[in-house]
Amino acid sequence: PHAAVEVTGGAFETGAGFFGQIPIGPSQRIDYEAYAINGFDTKIYDGIGMRAARGSLAEDNNTNKALVGRAAWTPILGLTVAGSGYRGAYDPASERFVHLASFDLRARRRWLEFQGEATRAWVDPGFDEGWPSATRAPLPEAMFGFYGQINAHFFPAWLTRAMPEDLKASIFTASLRYEEVDTDKGVVSQGDQTRIITGLNYRPIEAFVFKNELLIDSNGASGALARPWSSGYEPALGYVASANLLF
Repeated sequence: PHAAVEVTGGAFETGAGFFGQIPIGPSQRIDYEAYAINGFDTKIYDGIGMRAARGSLAEDNNTNKALVGRAAWTPILGLTVAGSGYRGAYDPASERFVHLASFDLRARRRWLEFQGEATRAWVDPGFDEGWPSATRAPLPEAMFGFYGQINAHFFPAWLTRAMPEDLKASIFTASLRYEEVDTDKGVVSQGDQTRIITGLNYRPIEAFVFKNELLIDSNGASGALARPWSSGYEPALGYVASANLLF
């Protein structure tokens, strides 16, 4: 039998595992989770990274089961530091492996919140193979990405007083995020990307949010990645509006 489990990063995979919590004293704890899952296949590309390599929920492309785990330490209320790891074969012969290491941090004090994550990937040399449209192109052997984000939660008192009783828990969130991703550290290409996101979200109730985001993007298509603090920085601008319901 198969069980669909949610693994690190919010992606769903077929597998099984366990999770739990270890209290340490009156205020500290360690949360842990570990799974054996189908894992990636050979669709690992510069530009989209491993997004297309997520395996089928029905069957694995090899006989190896990937192992993924995460441990998070909460030393005080409002602060969590965590590390994650992944190891699994991606090729049909189960001879070549992907290794992932990730670190993430979340901290909140009153109305101000910070979160960030960095991930490094190592891919054994190999090719896109084992499926009908495989290109036999060599795969990227190293990837890296990170982001840092600051959120400020607020709602003016005068506006709270003017709201209906059912909406007095409404909240605005202003956010600023910077992120970089390099889906092939061996070359500079369009897969090298930076993004600044400024957002203002309104949450009338806990389960529903209106999102407004300004995106400031750049990439390495010219052969060099110009970051916001370097010369030649000419980003593209975008705007995204969305509504999300948690259910």
